[in-house]
Amino acid sequence: SVKLLRPRLNGILFKLTFEEQVNNIRPDIMNVTFAEGFSMLLELVLLVGNYMNSGSRNAQTFGFNVSFLCK
Repeated sequence: SVKLLRPRLNGILFKLTFEEQVNNIRPDIMNVTFAEGFSMLLELVLLVGNYMNSGSRNAQTFGFNVSFLCK
C-alpha cells in the first residue's frame, strides 16, 4: 500500500489542472483588477472604515485585507 495515496493523487491532479484553471479565471481577474467602479468602492470602504475608527489606534489605515469584506 502507498502511504497517503489520496493526498498524493489530489496533489498530482491539482498540478495537472492548475494552469487550465488559472487560464479560465484570468479574464475575470483582469476585469476586476481594472474595473474603475470596483476600485472606487474599495476606496469608499477604506474611507468609511477610517471614519469609524477615528480616534483609535486603527485610524487612518492605508489598506485592509480583502477578506474583511466578507464579514
